[in-house]
Amino acid sequence: MFFGLGKISKKSRLNKINKEFATQIGRIATQIAKGKRNEEETRRWCVDLLRSAMGYKDSEIETELSVLGQRVDIALKKGNHVFMVIECKAATMKLNNAAICQAANYAVALGADWAVVTNGHTWMLFHVAPVRGGEPDVVMIFDVSILDDDGLSKDDVGYLYLLTKDAVASGETMQSFHEVNCMMTDRLKAALSCDEAVSAVVRRLESDYRTSTGVAVTITHDQVRTLVVDLLEMLDEQ
Repeated sequence: MFFGLGKISKKSRLNKINKEFATQIGRIATQIAKGKRNEEETRRWCVDLLRSAMGYKDSEIETELSVLGQRVDIALKKGNHVFMVIECKAATMKLNNAAICQAANYAVALGADWAVVTNGHTWMLFHVAPVRGGEPDVVMIFDVSILDDDGLSKDDVGYLYLLTKDAVASGETMQSFHEVNCMMTDRLKAALSCDEAVSAVVRRLESDYRTSTGVAVTITHDQVRTLVVDLLEMLDEQ
């Protein structure tokens, strides 16, 4: 996907994100303090940030698009192609699975790779891919809050950069998806329980035990593989 990038550097873009989000934080905090359930305010705030911080032109921001019988809060476009949908919720609302599913379904219907869910202070980015005859494959890229204890952190700004026109066009956003997808739980389990990994663990356990106790022991690969799988399943349940 190519937009024709401007001359602003990545460092300048990161600084702009930091400045613009920091300036607007009070706007969202006020909504929360007043207990207002106003999705439209969040949508307007997001549009302002897409223009001022994220590098999008008005022609690339669509707020009147409908799909599946519903209005999409924000759709980002290159020409006539929608590549990202943004579902906006009121600042007082917690982002739940229903909101994520809603955004993902919009993305699939529009052929978009990306879905964002936000209430203004929490931002979640997902890669979405259709699955024939089933629910879409949805992978979370990040989940950041700019009103938590560390406020708008450097890491937060780095993640938010992935929403920019620059990052999408350069492939950085897609690369981040591949890095996350590479380390998904199923792949991690398979890697840690494969013969090569188990053999390395067996050698290390036998060596460390011999060094610390002076006693040589022999343990089997099956014993270690079972322990590794059990440990991974315990971590999954936490």
